[in-house]
Amino acid sequence: TNAQLVAREAVELLAGQSADQIQLWTNVTTQAQLEDYTIRSHLAADLIHRPAAPNLETGLPASARRQHTMILEMGQNERQESKTFPRQL
Repeated sequence: TNAQLVAREAVELLAGQSADQIQLWTNVTTQAQLEDYTIRSHLAADLIHRPAAPNLETGLPASARRQHTMILEMGQNERQESKTFPRQL
């Protein structure tokens, strides 16, 4: 199976390395896992602690507010362009 092939390759790889190299590799892996866990924890905490106020202000979800803002900005840009450049018929 794939697991057996991976295990065999790992044994062959580790057999050629010294104990210090194996320990270093283990520490690097553990450090990367710890950093990943820490980052995920901070992101989760950030999402949990974000205030709900922006959604409550307009009653619209953030994506709908962004779309509404973009539509308003497009309309303003069109009005500015029509003042500057005459439209062709």
